[in-house]
Amino acid sequence: MNYVIKSGRDYSIHKALDRFVSNPDYKVGKSVVLSNEPEVLLQGTTHYFPIYYVMFL
Repeated sequence: MNYVIKSGRDYSIHKALDRFVSNPDYKVGKSVVLSNEPEVLLQGTTHYFPIYYVMFL
């Protein structure tokens, strides 16, 4: 499965990322957003991870 990864200060706004993942031509099933928040969250097909989790991807 392919992933798309985004990071940044305003990590909760990602319209382009949502459109990219929902487009069947790209065959991307999940997205990962890296943030400075300490918790891991799952909302739909988007996983929110703390930035230090990047070493596990």
